[in-house]
Amino acid sequence: MVSTGQTRAQIAAEWDLSDVEAFNDYSRSHPPLHIMVAAYFGIKPEKPKVEVADHGNRLLDELFGAMGNTRT
Repeated sequence: MVSTGQTRAQIAAEWDLSDVEAFNDYSRSHPPLHIMVAAYFGIKPEKPKVEVADHGNRLLDELFGAMGNTRT
């Protein structure tokens, strides 16, 4: 969360869901300068090495497998 000036740990400890939602709403209409410059030059962010959605699905599969069930 480089745009906030705080670390992830600080945000996790000090922000609640309404704070995150308000920040996201503000950022959509007032994007940080580094985001606008990157978009202007066509610079795309690198994809994470492990997709968050894939990681979450893998964890769910492990959980259901441990319970003796499968997800459909």
